[in-house]
Amino acid sequence: FFFKQKTAYEIKECDWSSDVCSSDLNRLIEYSNNPQHILNNFKFISYNVTPNPRIWKIHFVTMFIDIGIRGSDYYFNKTQLFDLPIPLTILVEESNIHRIPKKSNITIVPITFEQLETYQYLEKIEQNRKIWPSKDPRNTSKSFCLYVSKFEAVIKALDNIQESQIAWIDFGLNEKITLAQLCEIDDYPIENFRACLIHYRPKSFVLNRQQFYQFGHCGIGAGFMVGTKQKWITMKDLVYDEFKDLVKYGCGHSEEQILTTIYAHNSEYFDLYYGDYELLIKHYTYIHEKVDQIIRLIIKPALQDERYELAEEVVKIITQSIRYGKLSQ
Repeated sequence: FFFKQKTAYEIKECDWSSDVCSSDLNRLIEYSNNPQHILNNFKFISYNVTPNPRIWKIHFVTMFIDIGIRGSDYYFNKTQLFDLPIPLTILVEESNIHRIPKKSNITIVPITFEQLETYQYLEKIEQNRKIWPSKDPRNTSKSFCLYVSKFEAVIKALDNIQESQIAWIDFGLNEKITLAQLCEIDDYPIENFRACLIHYRPKSFVLNRQQFYQFGHCGIGAGFMVGTKQKWITMKDLVYDEFKDLVKYGCGHSEEQILTTIYAHNSEYFDLYYGDYELLIKHYTYIHEKVDQIIRLIIKPALQDERYELAEEVVKIITQSIRYGKLSQ
């Protein structure tokens, strides 16, 4: 069930009037000694031009369901997505549909928390938390269910998407977003599931569930991710299998922990880039800043874990970023 909103994109421009032909040129020569006569006979007119829209390869998907963290007003005032002319699908509760602007590039999918597959595990997760509480008060039982469900949200939106790739983008992403950045991302070719590695975690550490999940360690950011339709279907299945295992095991606090675990098992599924939680958009194609942090949290741990190919890849991206003038001095 989709709402497709319609408006026309038009921009107003000014230009010289009339088509130019030989008679116009003859009159210009004739009147060349009388500039005022030229101004009197050639005037500006305003007219509407419909520009050729960008043909996007990426369709952006987001979701907002109010689970009592900060509230709807905070997130709707914070989001930048409505100001960008990108193909966007938003899954949202009926009570907040009126907050979404009526634009032709935005598609609305009504959703409730109870309709999400993860919701059926909420009671069990709440019981688990009594035994294995989260160290971070923001990671509630409801937030765990909701954050994991972003993969399900993409799948629910697929029927409405014509573009070849889908990008998940958090509704309240904590990063300044520009249209130029998203166009650059749209032009970037991908083969696998592209996500940002923030902190490399050794496989031996990640696969020790009690050690890894106890303190909420994360490695891969999940605020912005891009993949083809088939890659999203595969990733959703992998994420939900791990999620269900964690619920049975009695732990788990975020979707980013799950992604990090999947990477430890199946690194070949990923096309990583490198950055920070506030650089998920900016670092998609090149590294622009925080090189010291990338060395400390990614390169050094990878070398210690004998992941030499990963360390070399990060160094290669840093070198390219310097060569093309992308890295801030």
